[in-house]
Amino acid sequence: MERNSPAHARASSHDSSRLLRLGHGDEDLPDNWYTRSALRSRRLWTEIGEEEGVDLFVPSGALWLARTVAGYEERSRRDLGALGIPVERLAAADAVAFFPGVRHDDLAFVLHEPMAGVLRATACVHTLIRRALRGGATLRTGTARPDGGGVLVDSERLGCDRVIWACGPWLPRLFPGILDLRSVKQAVFYFGAGARWRTPPVPAWIDDGGYGYGLGDLDGSGFKAVYAPPRRGLDLDPDAGDGLPDAGDLHLARALLAHRFPSLAAAPVVTATLCRYELTPDLHFVVAPTDETGRAWIVGGGSGHGFKHSPALGEYVADLLEDRERPRPAFGLGRRRQR
Repeated sequence: MERNSPAHARASSHDSSRLLRLGHGDEDLPDNWYTRSALRSRRLWTEIGEEEGVDLFVPSGALWLARTVAGYEERSRRDLGALGIPVERLAAADAVAFFPGVRHDDLAFVLHEPMAGVLRATACVHTLIRRALRGGATLRTGTARPDGGGVLVDSERLGCDRVIWACGPWLPRLFPGILDLRSVKQAVFYFGAGARWRTPPVPAWIDDGGYGYGLGDLDGSGFKAVYAPPRRGLDLDPDAGDGLPDAGDLHLARALLAHRFPSLAAAPVVTATLCRYELTPDLHFVVAPTDETGRAWIVGGGSGHGFKHSPALGEYVADLLEDRERPRPAFGLGRRRQR
């Protein structure tokens, strides 16, 4: 089911790229669920691409730029090391080996995650649609809303055994009162940069535990920079506005570049868009049935954060529906504690 065409410009899954990092720092659960899920998804994205003859995952690596000794990045280092995933803690000055002219005098260290990379997001969506259609799925275009244990698509009721509602930032209005969820936005800018900024070899980057992130020029799209504020996005009506960042968004993105990558501070904007997604206060997913019948399930809570997890999350949901897994309390409905 899709309201518009798959990966359309206002969808939470659109845009040319998404980071796939394995480290999750203090976002992770005690059993490193997110890190293990990201590792599984990395393998599945690679296998799907090989089977379909398209490079969905680009193994560029990622560099975390840590401003404190014992913060988000150090927790990620410990978690990755405990799972046997390659990771290198390097001196701050070693950042210059990865980025031209990067500022590093305010960094405590840098963390190199060589198994991280970048997903070609639009290609991923279209590839999954093709595979689903070959497997017997039917793609319907229309506006869906819950109707008891079924679905209303426009004015037609569809009967079904199970329904999975994975509707990104539209979830709060579909299920008011049972979800502790915000619809939010982040502005995404691509800046014109020279050949030395290509990804790869330039890795993805995460500055100060997620306050800013991006990657080099992948497939000629430009240098990607996203200013991610501490509360992870500004409130958004997913159907409102023109879908473009404003002057204030651009000012923040340029300030990020001027601080970390000074030679790009005045680079021209080649593309700009908004990333629409949804977040719970504790930043954990929602994967839970809507009631005791278990006929309808909600899957969401982090479509921007969660894109990389899609294949492994799909396996997890399938196992829940087939009773091979038990629901995790951390992913339940109801109120969440603010992180």
